[in-house]
Amino acid sequence: MRHILVTNDFPPKIGGIQSYLWELWRRLPSDEVTVLTSPHRGAEQFDQAQPFHVVRIREPVLLPSPVMSRRVRRLAADVGAEGVIIDPVLPLGLIGPELGLPYGVILHGAETAVPGRLPAGRQLLNRVISGASLIVAAGGYPETEARRAARDAHRVPPVVQIPPGVDTARWLRSTRRPSEPTSVCRPAVSSSSVSAGSCPAKAWTR
Repeated sequence: MRHILVTNDFPPKIGGIQSYLWELWRRLPSDEVTVLTSPHRGAEQFDQAQPFHVVRIREPVLLPSPVMSRRVRRLAADVGAEGVIIDPVLPLGLIGPELGLPYGVILHGAETAVPGRLPAGRQLLNRVISGASLIVAAGGYPETEARRAARDAHRVPPVVQIPPGVDTARWLRSTRRPSEPTSVCRPAVSSSSVSAGSCPAKAWTR
C-alpha cells in the first residue's frame, strides 16, 4: 500500500529509533514509500542515496498542529498515498484523527508508558490509538502499555510486533560468565561504521 511515514526520527540523525525505522522502511517497495521528516545536517546526500522519496520540512521539528495535518494531507494527495504511519504515537500521533485518512502508529516504549500513567496523557493516547487502523509495536512491552492505556480493549486496532533486530553477521552473542564485567558489543567482523541501537547491551558483548 502506498503510504507516508511521518516522523522526526530518521537518518542521517543518529539513534536507535532512527536506525529501526530506516531498517524497516528500506526493505519496503520503494514506489510505495514517502518519508516526511525533519531537517538534519547531511540529509541532502543521504536522501539522494535512498530508493524512496524523502521530504523534509524547513522547520526544525514536526509538531502536531492543523498546519501539519494539512501538510500531510497535501503530500498524501500529491504522491497518491492511501494511508499514513506516524512515529511517535505522542505527541505527533495527535494529527492522526485529523487527517481523514487511515493511519497507523509506531510504539517504542516510554512515549507510550509515561503518558499512559497520567490521566491527561492516557486520554490523548487512547484517542490516537482507538482511531488508528494499525499499531506497529517494537516488542511486547509497548503493546502491553498501549492495551493498558486503551479504555476499551475492543477498540485497539490490529497490532504487529516487530522487535529491533541484530545483525548476527556483525555481532556475536555474549559468552561472558556471570562473574565477569558486562561489556556492550563485540563485532564479529571489522567494520568502520556501526548502526546505532543495533546491539542490546544485556545480550551482546565485545
